[in-house]
Amino acid sequence: MIGYGDSPLVYPELIVGDSVYTAPYDAESSTYVFRLAEPAERFVVRVAQRDTVYHSFTINGFLAENNNRGVVYHAVGVNGASVPSYLSCEHFERDLRLIRPDLVVFAIGINDAVPENFSDSVFIANYDSLLTKIERVVPNCAYIFITNNDSFRKVSGGKKPRYEVNRNGLRVQRDFYELARKHDGAVWDMFALMGGLNSMRQWEVFGLAQKDKIHFTRKGYRLMGDMFYRALIESYNKNMMSRK
Repeated sequence: MIGYGDSPLVYPELIVGDSVYTAPYDAESSTYVFRLAEPAERFVVRVAQRDTVYHSFTINGFLAENNNRGVVYHAVGVNGASVPSYLSCEHFERDLRLIRPDLVVFAIGINDAVPENFSDSVFIANYDSLLTKIERVVPNCAYIFITNNDSFRKVSGGKKPRYEVNRNGLRVQRDFYELARKHDGAVWDMFALMGGLNSMRQWEVFGLAQKDKIHFTRKGYRLMGDMFYRALIESYNKNMMSRK
């Protein structure tokens, strides 16, 4: 568990069934490592303290791990976030050291591309800064860049809100290919796959996109997720076959 309190008198307890676990605090990583006797499907966290004075305690997240073989998947998506949102995370590198990913899949950029004064150089520079942070922790990490989906945006001016296709999608598509070239990464071109500029209209017609023409519906997201998974696994299997 990643967390910290304002006093050594406050600490977390992990409750699993009838058992209560405590753990020492690692100040360098701001973590408490709980070791359970058996795998658990659910747990409860209780914040305890040794006195009656009020103390604050902040929980940043949980890492549930075991020694089994397989893929460990972490998601850090936040609604409304842009690349600078991650750059402003004070403990980004510290927390990344707890995961040390072999592969990072980037699907950030839809909010960066909304402004009418969108800058390709700023977009690429922000991504470069984020990648630098990651490379300081895991220098040999692999990257996949997912291009933005086609989308519409609100146009300023006029008495009634007006929406038009966001042509920055074409520019961001090119930017992702440039980033992949610079950082030896791969691109999954969602923008092209869905039909390119203005294709979000058709996705809405078929019930795959919402009326705002920015977000997908549940059905649309599941379709996109399935296509990305298939592309990733097929590429992985081809790579493994080529090594035989």
